[in-house]
Amino acid sequence: MKVQKKGLICIKDILESLESGVEIKAIIDKHYDEYSYIGVRIQEMPEDVGTTMTHLSHIWDNEEDTGNLLGGVCAVDIEQMEQISELDRESGYFGTYAVILGTDYATYGEDAAEIIMRDPEVLGCIKAE
Repeated sequence: MKVQKKGLICIKDILESLESGVEIKAIIDKHYDEYSYIGVRIQEMPEDVGTTMTHLSHIWDNEEDTGNLLGGVCAVDIEQMEQISELDRESGYFGTYAVILGTDYATYGEDAAEIIMRDPEVLGCIKAE
């Protein structure tokens, strides 16, 4: 997975990795039938595979952190990624790690293909190039 300028990883980069990247696709394929939701989260710090992520994402309003927390961690839903517009595929997240998460409990977020995953298991953690 490629990191764009200033550490931004776009949704289109995640999609390209799913289509061509052996490692990320293998992780998703291995766990696809085990969870109701699988998401990819971009972040600065790595996560240990096999752990449960208890982090709660913040609510943002016009690119300002409100200080309020969501009921889970934000990720990009692999099922929704391919269905979003080309313009939305240009949006992205800052970070150097792609964390693949699985859970049976999630709600939809406000961003394109965004889900909020409750207590997801870390299925994989890949450092972007």
